[in-house]
Amino acid sequence: MNYRFEGKAKTMAMGVFPLITLAVAREKREATRKLLAAGSDPTATRKEAEAREPFEATTGFRTVAEEWLAKRERETVEKRLWQGVSLRNRHRAGRA
Repeated sequence: MNYRFEGKAKTMAMGVFPLITLAVAREKREATRKLLAAGSDPTATRKEAEAREPFEATTGFRTVAEEWLAKRERETVEKRLWQGVSLRNRHRAGRA
């Protein structure tokens, strides 16, 4: 889609034809027109959103919480394994 923002001519692609249907391209065009009407640059908005996605995927609360729980579980398992080893060693030391 060709448009002008702050006096500059710009072009924004909606996607590749076989992957993006005509109906989806039209929806994206309408969303782009709404952003232009609101006074923001659609290309800059899209780039910001694309840059934000990987960051949010790695730093979202759910991701951090799942990592913490997995770490806590590993530490608990390791701790129990070491406790079992030390109990066996105490038991053997008592026999000798």
